[in-house]
Amino acid sequence: MRMLARFLLIASRFIAIVAMVAGVGAGLIEATVASAFVCVDSCPVPFTYFANQGPSAVKEMTPCVVIEALALITFLTYCAATRQPRRAAIALLFFLVGGLVGFVALNAFLQHGQASVPLTFDDYFPDGRSLEAWVSQWGLALMVVAGIWTGALAYLQWPAE
Repeated sequence: MRMLARFLLIASRFIAIVAMVAGVGAGLIEATVASAFVCVDSCPVPFTYFANQGPSAVKEMTPCVVIEALALITFLTYCAATRQPRRAAIALLFFLVGGLVGFVALNAFLQHGQASVPLTFDDYFPDGRSLEAWVSQWGLALMVVAGIWTGALAYLQWPAE
């Protein structure tokens, strides 16, 4: 039983680190590569971009969330095997509340982008530079939120055994 509990702890820590790398990597790709392809032929209409394409970048965070959920399930199994309900409750609560706070922060940043990116009177972005700059900041925001959330969850698995 001790070997199984030890294996579960090591596995949950490893999976949590993989989730953190996935989240930071997805945000970094959004900040670098995706910002270069926002205005290929012409820039999108702001309403269309902020309503559809901006939030669809959050889909890149799906692997991060799924892998982190797998790490949490492994950690909860470890906590059940070693009878540590307090550690399990703290990790589960942070998974839910921290994820919700991250979602609210990203939504607020999306609303800020919609309100602050300058427009011409045609309702198009002027030569795409301001939109590309915002998409780069959006990717960095995704990276920061995913890094903090997954990193904190990984850290919660590290206290004394």
